[in-house]
Amino acid sequence: MAGTGIAARKNVIRKCEKPVPIRVVTEQGEYDLETPCKACKPCRENYLMDLTGRCAAQSLVCDHVWEITLTYDSGRGPQARQGAKVRNVSDLQRFQKVLRRREAYHISLYNKREKESAKKEGRQPELVDNSRSYIKFFAKHEYGTQGTRRSHWHLQVFFESHFKVPDDVLAIGSQDK
Repeated sequence: MAGTGIAARKNVIRKCEKPVPIRVVTEQGEYDLETPCKACKPCRENYLMDLTGRCAAQSLVCDHVWEITLTYDSGRGPQARQGAKVRNVSDLQRFQKVLRRREAYHISLYNKREKESAKKEGRQPELVDNSRSYIKFFAKHEYGTQGTRRSHWHLQVFFESHFKVPDDVLAIGSQDK
């Protein structure tokens, strides 16, 4: 395992093979600076490690992390609509929109129940701020490796909620458009 795989390269920033020079002008003077090209293999590996680190850090501050695979069935999706194996970002956006809408609905239910409970117990309610979303996404698109090469999305969904995420939040079917 020595020298191979991401585990062996952990915490190592690799030097860009084709740095891009830029001229920086400040009040103190001018100087040249080299920036990564973002296209060579070390730059792509550094980017992958950066994304991996961001997802790991986000998972530490969230209460729930779900990993989801969204796959098109045989007769639907961009393959059927456009006759080619292409990704359709609008499908992913629609999924995210429905998930956020359900989140807002469940926050309002939670707040309503909390107000009633606090009133009965004679205390101040601890309400959830519903002016922002408590869901963050990281998505990656790819094609299947088997004969169908079916287009699909891998998602990591990070929930920053301090209330239980209801089971029906992900019961999203074709009826939600």
